[in-house]
Amino acid sequence: VRLSKIFIADSSYDNIAIGGFKNIGSVTTVPSNSTGTSYYYIDSVVVRYFDSLRFTAIDKTVCPGDTISVSYFVDKRKDVNNVFSIQLSNATGSFTNPILIGSRISDTSGDIRVVIPANMSPGIGYKMRLIASDYADTSFESTKPFIIKGVDNFSAGYNAPICAGQQLNFSATSTSSGVTYAWSGPNSFVYSGANPVIGSAALLHNGDYYVTATLNGCSLKDTVIVNVKPLPDKPVAGATSPLCSVQTLNLTSATTTTGVTYNWTGPDNFTNTNQNPSIANTTTAMSGDYIVTVTKDGCSSADTATVLVKQQPTATTTSNNGPVCAGDNLQVSIVTSTTGS
Repeated sequence: VRLSKIFIADSSYDNIAIGGFKNIGSVTTVPSNSTGTSYYYIDSVVVRYFDSLRFTAIDKTVCPGDTISVSYFVDKRKDVNNVFSIQLSNATGSFTNPILIGSRISDTSGDIRVVIPANMSPGIGYKMRLIASDYADTSFESTKPFIIKGVDNFSAGYNAPICAGQQLNFSATSTSSGVTYAWSGPNSFVYSGANPVIGSAALLHNGDYYVTATLNGCSLKDTVIVNVKPLPDKPVAGATSPLCSVQTLNLTSATTTTGVTYNWTGPDNFTNTNQNPSIANTTTAMSGDYIVTVTKDGCSSADTATVLVKQQPTATTTSNNGPVCAGDNLQVSIVTSTTGS
């Protein structure tokens, strides 16, 4: 006679004892009129784990972001508020840090809608398992690993920060080989490839650019939010030119954009951060182009003032042939070391 029993331990036990432990007076003998001793032999004992919680393992290739229905089965009725959860292992089948991918509140068998996380890396060793909350139980892991395929380590971006007029460079990368990329964005922008370029960015290029990376029928999407910053209004540069050496050079600048910083550069290693700087005791070496740059939020505009510093003649030495008498010629001589005077 085959006998079976399901035993649910109420605490942690190390051993199971199987046998008859009643005193002889409590033992029923066969036949009933027998005065002798009866023996019952227990043979072929099988102790196995009773899997009262199981599910139908996924036996197919999936993509990140896919939605799948997983059927689960409960042999012993659970509490009505029991939560059944499907957990996903890492790519090697380890549940050290399991990922929850779907759950359902129920007390009977049913189906759980699970979603493969969009950021899962491709792999061939993923497993699932089923968890019950009350009473607490964990199913066996899926016996056959399933495959997640797709694009690995996918990311997209652009050369931010960028100012109007600069080249806008997009980039899409992945450690997977054979990936195709498709871009779309504002102003009917479309491009097939990893690295599109917009030659001269303008404010109208601001917005969301979408890139789809596809490999083996699996696709991942990313969004690049472009912010092209405007240039400050071009300044107007001026100078008190031409002027003579030793005189003071006054530089001026103005822009309609508020909150800008100023930076001047010019001949003879000139630099200055004032809006309207001055240079005293000028020399001819200070002739040339003075460039003022106004900057706001990292974006700049510039203008140029051309300055001519002319050589101041050196002091003259004068002489004459006096004293002379009335009627004589008076001769006055001027001597200077400055050529061209």
